[in-house]
This record gives sequence, C-alpha cells and structure tokens, in this order.
Amino acid sequence: MDRLDLLNYLKLQEKELEGRLNATRDLTSLLQGSNLPSAIENLLANSGVELKKFKKRKVFVAPEKFDKNLSYTKKIAYILNKKGSITGEQILDELVKLEKGLNPTKAKNTVNTYASQMLKRGIVTAARNGRKYVYTLVK
Repeated sequence: MDRLDLLNYLKLQEKELEGRLNATRDLTSLLQGSNLPSAIENLLANSGVELKKFKKRKVFVAPEKFDKNLSYTKKIAYILNKKGSITGEQILDELVKLEKGLNPTKAKNTVNTYASQMLKRGIVTAARNGRKYVYTLVK
C-alpha cells in the first residue's frame, strides 16, 4: 500500500467516523429533548451505531381529565400531574376535593398503598421530607 492509497483509506475512515459521530450527537440530543421511540429506532437503524438490547419501558401517561371511575393509580397520577410534587396527605386532600362523598379515613391507606406501588413501578419518584414522602410524577 503506497502513501496515496493510505491517505485515501484514512479519508474514507474519517468520513465514516464523522457520520457515526453526527448520528450519535443527533441521538443524544433527541434523547435529551423528547420521548420519541420510533424516531430513536429510525435514527439507530440509519446511524450504524449498535446498542445492546435494552428493556423497553411503557411510558405512563397521566389522564387529562379526572373521573371518579379511574383507577387509584390514574387518579393519583392526575393529581400529581396537576399539582407537581406533593405529599401523600396532600394527594388525599386533593382526591377528597375532586371526588365528593369519598371517606378520607378509608381512602388514606389506599392512597398510601397505591403511591408506594407507583414508586416501585417507576411511575413516581419520592423524596423524604421529615416523616413524609413527597411524590413527583415521572414524565
């Protein structure tokens, strides 16, 4: 291989690496900016970047409107989506306001149980504030 062949080979390698670098940058900015699984798959398919299989997680979407027939998980998600980061007690207060006739004493354990399950499932995060947890919906 003479010098000219080597130079052409290196330029070709440079172009390929530049393309992969640009694809990686696009993928990084896409992941930071939004949640578009199909766009990510397309970008990966066209980039030449190989990733090991990763577990796909369903994204939980909070309902836009409150309905008393929603599951407690969706009711809590609705409240957290509207109020931001709040404690279990505050979730219960909001739930009582939204759902007339709800017995707060009975609903307290239910709210705490569902909030805990949502934490385990990755739907919410929780930070300790004294003896209480402050829940935040994962978006």
